[in-house]
Amino acid sequence: MRPAFQPILDFRSRGYLGYEGLIRGPEGTDLHSPAVLFELARVSGQTEVLERICREVIFREFAVLGLPGKLFVRVR
Repeated sequence: MRPAFQPILDFRSRGYLGYEGLIRGPEGTDLHSPAVLFELARVSGQTEVLERICREVIFREFAVLGLPGKLFVRVR
């Protein structure tokens, strides 16, 4: 699992408001696509486990990178 951070811009201040934390599965596999990754989790009854792991990976990497602004993460 690899996090990706999509910048969210604040056009008034012409800077970064923060980043949306996204997740990607292993590169070079069908699971690299989040849609495929989450569909597999859904059909195997592991959606909650996958979502927890995704949050942990995103939070950890955001802290390591020291990105400016807020972190936005989709949750259900």
